[in-house]
Amino acid sequence: MSSRISACLWLIVVSCGCSVEHFRAETELFPDGSVDRSIWQPLDEQQRKRWPEVRDGISDERLQSEPWDVFDIHHPKQKDGKPNHPKNSGWSARGRFGSGEEIPEHYRVEAPPGLPSSTLKRKSEREDFAFVTEHRWEETLTDCVKLEEIPFARRELIDFVVPIVVETLRQELSPDYDVSAVEPWLRDEGATWLDELISLWIDLSLRHEQPWIQDNGRKSQGEQRLKAINARHGLKDTTDETLEQFGQDKAKQLIRKKDGTPITDEFAAELVRELLKPDSKKSPNRFHQRGKKLITDKYSSDEIFQKQVQARLVPIIGLHSPFQLLPQDFDYRLTMPGDVFESNGEIVSENRVRWRFNAYEAYPFGYSMRCRSLQPNDANQRVVFKNVPIKTSNDCQRLVRLLRSKSEWRDVLLKCVEEKSQQPLLDLRTKVLRRNDFPERLKFDDLAELLRIEAK
Repeated sequence: MSSRISACLWLIVVSCGCSVEHFRAETELFPDGSVDRSIWQPLDEQQRKRWPEVRDGISDERLQSEPWDVFDIHHPKQKDGKPNHPKNSGWSARGRFGSGEEIPEHYRVEAPPGLPSSTLKRKSEREDFAFVTEHRWEETLTDCVKLEEIPFARRELIDFVVPIVVETLRQELSPDYDVSAVEPWLRDEGATWLDELISLWIDLSLRHEQPWIQDNGRKSQGEQRLKAINARHGLKDTTDETLEQFGQDKAKQLIRKKDGTPITDEFAAELVRELLKPDSKKSPNRFHQRGKKLITDKYSSDEIFQKQVQARLVPIIGLHSPFQLLPQDFDYRLTMPGDVFESNGEIVSENRVRWRFNAYEAYPFGYSMRCRSLQPNDANQRVVFKNVPIKTSNDCQRLVRLLRSKSEWRDVLLKCVEEKSQQPLLDLRTKVLRRNDFPERLKFDDLAELLRIEAK
């Protein structure tokens, strides 16, 4: 039965995507650290109140991008009955804020009690290198998973669910059948199987080889690894016929008559069909009905039971699992001061970066959008040199690398700006020459070349 559940969950992941929520943002970071942000996404009433400017649909052309290819029941129809374009629904908002940290919270997925909710955490920093300013931006879609807590959460989940499963079987099959071997199998091999599937899921997520990716080669690798895990436990494939046969064999292994004799093939087949049969009003499933009664008797309602399951499941599969939410597509774009020289997104121009991802990719450690840019400080350069020797992105990077390796030289350049003079730099040159440190002199020669001063 557990193998059927795991196979069904995997199939859900593979086939998900019929409905998608869209989250788009256009952010501009200014040299003083302030930001302008426009967003388009679902917004509740409280979220809308936090923004200076809120409109229905997308009115800001900066948020428009293609393809818009998702039409579903969550997007209202036009007057003529045709599906409305997704960009004409939802809310867009815009505002200017003193820093990235001051942007109002506009995304949140609540976690069970005791776990951190998923939000967008932002951090923007500036670092002064006298003649160049480095700007750093990081925005992370968080999740609540901690690897060291997964084994504990898995044990809690099994301890919570297995007694209901076993008691359901015991009450429904007594007094004629002995189901005492079911619980040890679920807690031993079943738990090991679950651990292997969880470990595979984490590994595939970190390698970006999840079942929904477009790369067929990497998708096939994940499927082969899943097949190998299932095969170790006796499940050759996940076709309906194989799953039913596996369930029948496992039922014959774990359930016996009270007199110790094995159950018949016919009873095993009937039992598996009954367990896997969907519950409906016309044809109620006796095991499902028995389980619901046990849950109601012990936990007052199915809703309370489900919340307890969620509290134990979320630390394992995260808040963005397809079992928890509709797929959520993010399209975030950022304009930086100066030239971008490092980012984990798509650099679309000298100062613009774009990230396109699904919320699933936040599992297990969060999805971080990182970017760094360098902007020449023309004013400081003119104060000291009467011109602008450092202009290009390459020269900016060279200067920053030098000053990171020789932090005391940065203080010298800042002193040059403060005194509006090259003298502190010339004094540094004299000190370097006196020490006769060849590696240091090579570095200073590089600095002198960058700043267009004579290196004696």
